[in-house]
Amino acid sequence: MHFTLASVARFWFFWFVGCLLMSWFSGWWLLARRYGEAAPPQRWRHIFASGSLARAHWPAIQYHATFFLAWNEQGLTLAVFFPVRLAHARLHLPWPTVSAVRRVPWLGLWQQTEIQFEQGRYRLRLRGRAGTQAFNAAQQQRAGCGS
Repeated sequence: MHFTLASVARFWFFWFVGCLLMSWFSGWWLLARRYGEAAPPQRWRHIFASGSLARAHWPAIQYHATFFLAWNEQGLTLAVFFPVRLAHARLHLPWPTVSAVRRVPWLGLWQQTEIQFEQGRYRLRLRGRAGTQAFNAAQQQRAGCGS
């Protein structure tokens, strides 16, 4: 296969446009304007976790094995793997913005964690062990805040 400079440039152009569209439709772009965080956490609790992010009732954008997750007493920190990071600033979502945390079915066989925030305007779903641990952490923090 022969690659030209134009074909490489075209690939990266469409990759960037795809990342912009994912960020916009999922609501990540809008969340980053309010909850963007400059410094990474001390330690990521999960890397390459899978899940989705959606605005209100829009279809969710799937982020398969790209999430980096951490949490502490202040909130949940969410980032994505480098190739998808274009137009996806690191987010730090404070626990007081979380309006609901629950376990919901995924593909009818497994459970995933759904975290709704900003009065349900956004929903983050996390699968696997990352989802279970995030669910427990969110429940503890919300109980401590009296939510």
